Amino acid sequence: MPLPFLMSSEHERDQMLRIDPIARVRAVAAKADLRLVGIGQMNQRAQVFVDGFVSREELLEMMRWARLVN
Repeated sequence: MPLPFLMSSEHERDQMLRIDPIARVRAVAAKADLRLVGIGQMNQRAQVFVDGFVSREELLEMMRWARLVN
């Protein structure tokens, strides 16, 4: 579900969660027995790094961890 990671306020978040397609997806997800989450590529061009959601150190730690589990 392509949503922003951050909202400017709790009110804005609550409004977004009430949008019908988002509410329906969340209702289905709440009943799921298994949840799979993808975080995208794990390199210096990772979107979570480029957009500033994780620091370089955090990205490198995730990359090291990813190599351990693969």
